[in-house]
Amino acid sequence: MYLKFMQVAVVAVALGCTTVIGYEPAVTMGVDEARATIDELIMTQHHAWRPSHIEFTDGYFLWGSGSISKTHGSRPTNFQGFVLGNNTTTRTKSYGERFYFDSVRPPRLSTWQRKFRTWYVVLLSDPEHGAQKYVYRTRDLDRAKNLVDAFAVLIANCPGPRCESGGGMERDQDSLLTR
Repeated sequence: MYLKFMQVAVVAVALGCTTVIGYEPAVTMGVDEARATIDELIMTQHHAWRPSHIEFTDGYFLWGSGSISKTHGSRPTNFQGFVLGNNTTTRTKSYGERFYFDSVRPPRLSTWQRKFRTWYVVLLSDPEHGAQKYVYRTRDLDRAKNLVDAFAVLIANCPGPRCESGGGMERDQDSLLTR
């Protein structure tokens, strides 16, 4: 029983791993075209992997995962046919992850084996703010490369006031791994 469990665990771990592809992004498109490309590719992927929304600001890229609502208050009280007291408050807030252009690492393109088929995935990570997410999954390598190129353009042309000399693409990727 224990041996069977260990075999299943080893196979599950092995299948869940990704292999990084050594792809150097081409920073050839404009910032507006890069934003449009990111929006189109991310929002047209399978609904299980698609965010509820994405936003671009001058300083970050937001991967929206929906919203959280909480309701507080009392239930109505019925006293001899009269309804007394019905006070409720609902608060809703957006939920998502931010990737700041001045600290995000260059996007990483990897392969992933799922159900004996090769998938290509794009990873974004911002170690300074603790954000890491596989933002795109596809079976088409050219589409995955196009998304990596688009993110590289946004990072290289960091539009925000927090960016000093053109963004985070010049950063040493190995030094960011140890933070």
